[in-house]
Amino acid sequence: MTTAGAIALKLKTAKSIDIVIHRRADGDALGSAYALKHALPDKKVSIICLDQPAQVFVNVLGESAVSERLTGADLVLVLDCAQLSRTGLGGELTRLANRRKNVILVDHHQPGDLNKIANLCWQNSDAAATAEMVWEILNALRVRLTEPIARAIMLGIYSDTGGLSHKNTTSRTFRLAARLSLAGAKPDQIARELGQKRTLEETQLLGFALSNLKRSSLGIVAVKISRQALSSLELDAEDVRGLAGQLCICERAKAAIVLVETDSGWRGIIRGRLGGQNLKRLAAIFGGDGHGDIAGFLATKELISGKI
Repeated sequence: MTTAGAIALKLKTAKSIDIVIHRRADGDALGSAYALKHALPDKKVSIICLDQPAQVFVNVLGESAVSERLTGADLVLVLDCAQLSRTGLGGELTRLANRRKNVILVDHHQPGDLNKIANLCWQNSDAAATAEMVWEILNALRVRLTEPIARAIMLGIYSDTGGLSHKNTTSRTFRLAARLSLAGAKPDQIARELGQKRTLEETQLLGFALSNLKRSSLGIVAVKISRQALSSLELDAEDVRGLAGQLCICERAKAAIVLVETDSGWRGIIRGRLGGQNLKRLAAIFGGDGHGDIAGFLATKELISGKI
């Protein structure tokens, strides 16, 4: 039996399911969760996230209740998240796993600490998005592909592939997108919602970054954003997640590094066109890691001084 099949069997036997996604959930996390909820109408399925979905995703997926607390379900399914800390529910999930409750992880990132506590873990960094993996689970469940499910899966893969344009987009991704489109998913609607709307604060953040951007002789662009700068823009460290992706498209830029000051130190977010191994080596200079076109690290001010 495949891992997708084993997870499908667990979902079939559970009467109630808590789907946990990371804080500040993106399109992949939300799309994956919504698709599974639509696919299991006869079960009590709750989506658990400490933050309510951004309006841009609600516009695509429609309204659906998102709870901040675990409900005590038979099974807990964590989607699109490798680190316990990103769920904000690390202590509760660890206690559930220690009590041999069913905690399942499905994720397309490099392994983190969640795979150490999950009873069943499926991590596939070759998948373009967690939504691709959820699609395999739905196939194993023999779920009929409805328009709401297709729309949710499409949001997931569209979000994590940059509109089917990043290197992680494979022939499998295109075949899936075609099937979702035939089922009623509208990528043009998702493109309008995700690509053409930006809050005033996000626009100001981009302006700040462009005004303070530095480029090295190696073609790496970088910007440092202090807590003071974030406060003046009425933003926090989580609001800069998509910024590096916008900066790496600058002319002759091979990669972009966004350094944002947090309580734990300077968090580095790297996006680029260098190729996975080079980005991973770049992150390793600061004690970080990465895969594909994504990498990151957490460093002290002293460590980054003179290097960025």
